Amino acid sequence: MFLDYLKTGVGNLIDIFEPEVVCFGGSFAYYEGNPVWFRLLEKLNAPESTFNDGKPKFVLAKYKNDAGIIGATIEE
Repeated sequence: MFLDYLKTGVGNLIDIFEPEVVCFGGSFAYYEGNPVWFRLLEKLNAPESTFNDGKPKFVLAKYKNDAGIIGATIEE
């Protein structure tokens, strides 16, 4: 049930912004290799999942939940 709601929410954002890539970050990024991640990808890539401008690529954040910490330490 949770994944159905998440798929609907992500699908709505995709239809609004029409991105080329959707990056999942924060603590959700730790789902790499986890069945939850694969089930979400199945739902988002299913033939009945149609979006306005085609399907974007779905990726997990490279720095996982540490992106905010890393960004805060970068000087300009």
